[in-house]
Amino acid sequence: MEDFLKTTLIGSRVSVVMSSHPGLIGIEGEVVDETKNMLVIRTKSGDKKVPKNTSVFQITLPNGNQIKIDGVKIVGRLEDRIRKTR
Repeated sequence: MEDFLKTTLIGSRVSVVMSSHPGLIGIEGEVVDETKNMLVIRTKSGDKKVPKNTSVFQITLPNGNQIKIDGVKIVGRLEDRIRKTR
């Protein structure tokens, strides 16, 4: 799991399984951009910006396994996450 936090989420398949904003629950698609505080998810109905710190994501790994991750753990730029998990 820690190794996963050291990689970019761009290109990953994700779905929002919990959020403090009910309208975000159920959004699913491919991550096309990642900022310090947001994931931009490309859905069938367009790109959606989802805040990391108020959501829980289910992420499909390249091997097909799925993990749930609290967005609070992925807040920050990739280079900041790498430093945090050392």
